[in-house]
Amino acid sequence: MTVSEDGASIFNRWDTLRLSDESPYIWNVDTLCLYLQRVRGDIMLAQSNDPPVVPPQNTWEAIGYLPLGMDWKRWALDDETQEIRIWPTFPDKPLVVKTRSPVVVPPESTIAFYMNQPIWIEVAVLRNGKYMTLDKLSPRKLSHTWYGDHFEGELCYAIKSRARRSVEDLTDEPLRAVCRFSIQNSSDEALPVEKIRVRPEHFAVYKLRDQLWTNSIHVEFFGKDEPSHVKYENNVPETAKGATLVREPIKPYKSSSILDTVVFKSLLQPFP
Repeated sequence: MTVSEDGASIFNRWDTLRLSDESPYIWNVDTLCLYLQRVRGDIMLAQSNDPPVVPPQNTWEAIGYLPLGMDWKRWALDDETQEIRIWPTFPDKPLVVKTRSPVVVPPESTIAFYMNQPIWIEVAVLRNGKYMTLDKLSPRKLSHTWYGDHFEGELCYAIKSRARRSVEDLTDEPLRAVCRFSIQNSSDEALPVEKIRVRPEHFAVYKLRDQLWTNSIHVEFFGKDEPSHVKYENNVPETAKGATLVREPIKPYKSSSILDTVVFKSLLQPFP
């Protein structure tokens, strides 16, 4: 574990740690606390959104106690398994993102705005030179919604987020990632943007200082009876210039010609 001269942890929150059998550790970001302990090679993990007994001074910190009443998971591994990694990832279902107030795109116009996307936490251990995922954890419970009609659709997570024209106007949320949406209205009618379905498996994760970013999304709208053209860009926007790649997409986006017939289909329907 990396420490400063006075012994205080300077460990990056998205990094690795070598666990020992000597003491448990806490990983604390915002309201999420992960408790980890290595017991004779096995890895024990518990999650809590309650404030820790002793507020840690750093993201990673060795602690001299284990909180009571926790639901622990235990993975039977071996004595060689010591290195553990905490990584940001994304939810395992599509996201239906609803703006808190509609954004209207005039005909033959293009606008850009920024929204925060939820991230999950991936816990992995190093075995035989490769990282093996133990668990993926949601910092907060996400609601489900059905996106589509009675005949076709899919189960998604429903989230609400403020759409901001300037990234400086977004609220800083450590367990969310900023995504830039570019909406091009190529129709002759105004487009009220209230919901957008996104597929987080196409998101990469970038880091700029303490803020996480995703690659940008560009959507071209041709009319309410036409499929929309959706493209997941391969990099961050200019507003996040200098951001470093934390992890590649789970499923890289390979084509810029995919037409999504329902990305705006439910725009004017009530949000669950």
